[in-house]
Amino acid sequence: MVKRILVAVDGSAEAVEALTFAATEWPDADLT
Repeated sequence: MVKRILVAVDGSAEAVEALTFAATEWPDADLT
């Protein structure tokens, strides 16, 4: 089963950090 991660992107530094963390931590996940 593919892991799907939802990251709220609103342009803030926290959103960018969350997206970067998710992409690094779970490279095979489907980032939505």
